[in-house]
Amino acid sequence: MGAWFTFRCKGCGFLARRISGGRDVGMRWEVETQICKDCRRPVNVPIAFLGNPVPGEAQDPQALLHHCPLCKGTNLELWKDTHPCPRCDSPMEIDRDMVTIYWD
Repeated sequence: MGAWFTFRCKGCGFLARRISGGRDVGMRWEVETQICKDCRRPVNVPIAFLGNPVPGEAQDPQALLHHCPLCKGTNLELWKDTHPCPRCDSPMEIDRDMVTIYWD
């Protein structure tokens, strides 16, 4: 089971919601938090499909790998462990006041 957090920038206040903050695994997907250079946001990028395709699924799951889930682009960069803000480069921290979501 994976976990999503909200990260808050200490410099500019930018919020990134529903982010794992690194590699994470659910029942069907392995994701890695990366910065989409087009969206200027940290996003959980699918890096492996672990399940079986569901008959009638709208899209081939393999086609989603290594693409931004927001814009579908591939202009991605690994989000460093120091979690720099994609807007101002200040450190971002997990906002402990926001709800954590567990996903499968």
